[in-house]
Amino acid sequence: MTTSPQPPVFEAEALLRLLFAENGSTEDLIVALDAMAQDAAEMYEHVVVINTGYLDGQHPFPERIHLSALFATFQLELFDVMVKWVEFAKTEITTWPSTGGLGMTDRTEAILNGIKERQSVLGQPYETRRPEGRPGPQGLKASHKSQASLRSPVWLALPNRVERRDTSGGSSGILCGDNESADEPIDVGLTEPIGDRP
Repeated sequence: MTTSPQPPVFEAEALLRLLFAENGSTEDLIVALDAMAQDAAEMYEHVVVINTGYLDGQHPFPERIHLSALFATFQLELFDVMVKWVEFAKTEITTWPSTGGLGMTDRTEAILNGIKERQSVLGQPYETRRPEGRPGPQGLKASHKSQASLRSPVWLALPNRVERRDTSGGSSGILCGDNESADEPIDVGLTEPIGDRP
């Protein structure tokens, strides 16, 4: 408990499909995101049911209820934001004529400017969510050799597969196939230190 914890890792296949959505239709993408939202909504209700039961003495270790309840609040907030974000994403996707070749549209530029200003698409500024003392994106750009940066996972497109690698030389894992167009590993995004993201 006294050592530094590993950076958080979040896995969602629907989001990986979003990154490579040009290989399918807008309908395919919406179906995948709907499935993620449905899963999140079901998990939300599951956590509510379990934790409500603790009020009736159903916790197997009553002396640990305070830990379980606090942990549950994180789960519920995460599942809730997933459902809300999917609704936002679907609104955007329904305006696309297709999933590929759109590039820098006026709407995409507006979203990027919102990111630059740390404005959440769900209404809450990123700035208010950053833990005190931790660098924001500008600080990270100036210090890519920080320990957090060295430990952060990246997504790589490799021949016939997509791989997640720990930049410290640690874990790696194949996430999906096929990516036959990549002869050499190429960075396809999510290279910012996940542990230090706002």
